[in-house]
Amino acid sequence: MPYTNERGTTVDHQRHATAEMAAQFHRLFVNRRAYTLQSFKPHPDTGRHYYFRPKARDGQALPALSLETLRQHLAGELTVGLYSINPKTQRSKWVAIDADYKNAVEHLLKLQYELTQDGVEPALEKSNRGGHLWIFFEEPALARDCRVYIYHTALRLGLPIKGAGLPEGINAADAFWHTPQRFLAIPQTYLATRLRIAANTHQACHFSSTLE
Repeated sequence: MPYTNERGTTVDHQRHATAEMAAQFHRLFVNRRAYTLQSFKPHPDTGRHYYFRPKARDGQALPALSLETLRQHLAGELTVGLYSINPKTQRSKWVAIDADYKNAVEHLLKLQYELTQDGVEPALEKSNRGGHLWIFFEEPALARDCRVYIYHTALRLGLPIKGAGLPEGINAADAFWHTPQRFLAIPQTYLATRLRIAANTHQACHFSSTLE
């Protein structure tokens, strides 16, 4: 079992996951069936675990995300990257707000409290370097409206906004985890930000994340 420096404990990342759990996860997170996978082996030059699109075989279409792939993700057998926006509707089932810097969790807690005053109930997820706030919708919401709402709420609280002349801060420019610079791997005209979904283990640091 790998040792996690962040938690200082030995953690078994192989978890029990069923097809029903994968189906529930699909209903909650998946906006489109395109996806990426994180490499198991680090790049020999950078040491980073990059994401890649699964390749089509024998002239077939690119593989679509399956419930079995999601089940393996939940079991900790692999790490899947999803796209946060449906390109046809420009809507998303969720918003994830990223903050990976000093005092990040403190700022996210302030933002979480402020959002609850609006009747929103964000879920806090602690990460290896900070944390994220997740908001889930009863019906998919317009990504543009989500960005505007989160951006102005953070500004009203005086929280640092990454991309607003600051090198570090809450990532509210796109309001989708992670930072747009790192995760707009597809041309921006597609408006398709992707993320490493929660409840999984990161291949590089073996950090396992959960929502609270």
